Amino acid sequence: MNFDTTVFTQEWELFETSSSLNGINANNNPKYTETIVLRADSSFIKSRIETNDTTEAVGTYRFTELENRTVPILTHFRHNNIIDNCSKGLSEHLNLTLSLSLSGGAVACDGSGHFYKRIK
Repeated sequence: MNFDTTVFTQEWELFETSSSLNGINANNNPKYTETIVLRADSSFIKSRIETNDTTEAVGTYRFTELENRTVPILTHFRHNNIIDNCSKGLSEHLNLTLSLSLSGGAVACDGSGHFYKRIK
């Protein structure tokens, strides 16, 4: 299953977060609203609204092949508090799940996981 690389603008909305700390899995409704907008010009905007405070991050994305799947990688222009990864770097790797949602986050290092559904 590959990511649809032909239809843009795409908007993805966070619908679930999860954590996997010390082997305990917990699925949660998000405590904030978050969206990722992928534009045809390879730019993106990631927005998080949390208790009337909005954080926006911008950057570029590219597609890569990973285990015979096409997946997007977001590269932020600068550090911000809504980059979700293990490395603390500027890139976020997203995966397309079997249910056609995007997943990302820092589960591999006991951080949170994020699941997005396409809304546009």
